[in-house]
Amino acid sequence: MRRALADLRVIAHRGASRERPENSIAAFELALEQGADGIELDVQLTRDGVAVVLHDPTLARFGGRRRVAGTDWHEIGEPGPPRLDDVLDRFGRRTVLLIELKAVERGATAAERHLALVETTVRAVRRRRLDARCALLCFDRGLLDVAAGLAPGIPRVLNVSPQRLARAPSSASLAGLDAVSADVRTLAPRWGAAVRHAGLPLLAWTCNTPRRVDAALAAGATGVMSDRPAWLARRLAAATEHD
Repeated sequence: MRRALADLRVIAHRGASRERPENSIAAFELALEQGADGIELDVQLTRDGVAVVLHDPTLARFGGRRRVAGTDWHEIGEPGPPRLDDVLDRFGRRTVLLIELKAVERGATAAERHLALVETTVRAVRRRRLDARCALLCFDRGLLDVAAGLAPGIPRVLNVSPQRLARAPSSASLAGLDAVSADVRTLAPRWGAAVRHAGLPLLAWTCNTPRRVDAALAAGATGVMSDRPAWLARRLAAATEHD
């Protein structure tokens, strides 16, 4: 799967989210129609432990004010975010799914809830035998290590914001990972070189302008995330022609 991650070029960030509501079935379908090689999506848990595909900690996008973590699945109603189960069933054998674990909770029960998020997500992927079709992304290295213990066959991708790090990562610090996904706004070529030196594919987010795509390529990113997958595919094709 590391090879598959390296082969990803056009990654639809929350689907074709410039044209359809992000993290929606419609956005994912359009991304595939537009030729995306993979789809990035976000997952978090409702209060009663249902994994839903949603980036924000609240239900504001659906007209509600409650936090996802404080709402049971049956209370969300329609329209609402899709369940991870439904997304895996519909897209898991059609493309590569990059599932970001949204460790957004705070307070005394946060660690327990985040552990439940990892367990629930891993269980959903493994139940469908999609280990080779999915990857887990997270800013929290500890949660990725937990996932490694539960399902070593599911690739793990560390999300990073390079400006928060004093220096480029060492190979030792990246051991046990399958790829790194970096914020393109502060992704310098030397930082990307360190990731490649560790033998890992580099992904970059979120690249919606020519300048950001160029920065991602200059840093050596093999996978580029964009809200505009059709536009990105054309941009990358043009860049290849000019090489």
